[in-house]
Amino acid sequence: MKNLNKIVSPFYNGLPLLKMNDNSQEFYEIILEKIYERINAMHKKTSQVLFIRFEIRFPQNLNATSDNKCFKYYINEYRRYFNNNNFFNHYVWVKEQNCSHNPHYHLLLMIDGNRMRYYKNNLKATEIWSRALKKYYDYNIDAKGLIQVCGYTHGGVTMNNGINVHRDNMALRNELFKICSYLAKTYTKENIITGRFFGASVLGYK
Repeated sequence: MKNLNKIVSPFYNGLPLLKMNDNSQEFYEIILEKIYERINAMHKKTSQVLFIRFEIRFPQNLNATSDNKCFKYYINEYRRYFNNNNFFNHYVWVKEQNCSHNPHYHLLLMIDGNRMRYYKNNLKATEIWSRALKKYYDYNIDAKGLIQVCGYTHGGVTMNNGINVHRDNMALRNELFKICSYLAKTYTKENIITGRFFGASVLGYK
């Protein structure tokens, strides 16, 4: 992580970054770049994009390994679920660790907003996370409560069903990027001792 560029400016490519509640206002440039590029790629592909942000945790009574095999299985299976239903999508994920003995993940999922107007529920997401925990940790308890959909607030309205953004609505696109910049903050990533702590879909994906 020592070779990763950090941004302390309140802007990236002229777009606003989120003001944090803590004292750290640093962001990893590479993560901001991945978010920026995939938002633009989605809006070139479709006029409307549904953005959903998840927080994904391990059970407290489980000691997670330092690799990302369990999570990668989860994101691949969840993405396959959308692909099987003909939903074009991109994603960015980050791994963080704060007070817990386990890390946790943030996932930004981008879906064709013309085909899915809002995110209805996360039962499928929970089902697949349960399957991943079973596969890699032999954890047989339901993963209910371990995946939370992060709400967005825009115009005084909290959008817990994701946020659908039209490519021509630049004000909302700017606001969306600011909200998503949360994933790029350096705080809580510095605690990750080993292993990759971010990833994203391939831009050439179809």
